[in-house]
Amino acid sequence: MPEILPNWHPAVVHFAVALPLLAFLLFGAALAGRRLAAAPALTLAARWSLYLGTAAALAAILTGQQAMNTSSMDLAGHENVHVHLSWAYRTAGALAIASLGAWLDRRRPAGAHPLLMLCLAAGIGLVAVTGWFGAENVYRHGIGVRRLPDPSALDDHQGHAHSHHEARPATGTGPAAGNAGDGLDPVGVVDAFHAALAAGDGDRAAALLAPEARLYGDDFQDASRQDYVGRYLAADVARARSTPRMLISRAGGTAGPVAWIASLERSGDGVRSETMVLKPTDAGWRIVHIHWSDHSIAP
Repeated sequence: MPEILPNWHPAVVHFAVALPLLAFLLFGAALAGRRLAAAPALTLAARWSLYLGTAAALAAILTGQQAMNTSSMDLAGHENVHVHLSWAYRTAGALAIASLGAWLDRRRPAGAHPLLMLCLAAGIGLVAVTGWFGAENVYRHGIGVRRLPDPSALDDHQGHAHSHHEARPATGTGPAAGNAGDGLDPVGVVDAFHAALAAGDGDRAAALLAPEARLYGDDFQDASRQDYVGRYLAADVARARSTPRMLISRAGGTAGPVAWIASLERSGDGVRSETMVLKPTDAGWRIVHIHWSDHSIAP
């Protein structure tokens, strides 16, 4: 997967937005110019745009579920993701009905039946609602965001007639400064580590550990990077793939040249507290210390 993508959902979902709208416009053009020679071709293009848009909506649901299981989020974000997903089901259902109508109406030489246009318009409205909640996931709750901008990087930037510093959003998640190498900030490295575990990519997870990293957990104490990769990483990959994690809270900061990220997350039937310490390297921020502690939830 390209590094720019946290998962495949962003690459798929835009087809589910654009193609149904394109189908509606093409059907409308064919209706308006039904006597033109191009009307049958416009109608055929509209039908295929609708079929492909429906398939894209189903693919967006599948990739969205995968994204939900591999992305870090807090409780508010988790609730919004489920609202987004519920609207996505409605959207896919409406587009599927419209596609069925288009197939039943396939002998029409130009344009579409009014009921088909009405159903497609309803589907486009549902796409808009679903997209709204999807945008909330990213821009309000920060789900899927791998790094946050550092406005201080523009302090020495010259030649702009406007200011970038009138309003600086607080990240609330700790250090956001980037570093040479892969371009991920400390929070992004932590999220990338967990995403790699959930994706079954042990090599990627190991690459985010500094050579001198030391790890502590309920099953091991003071494990070196070599010990962890050789003896415990496979078990953590299996756990991450079978047990979705939900971020409850996160804090972070810097102490001299290093950064720390402390997270509390729901994992299975328990709660896990996690502390990671990272340092800048030529390859980017890398993890030098991890401490995990698991706690059961009393019934």
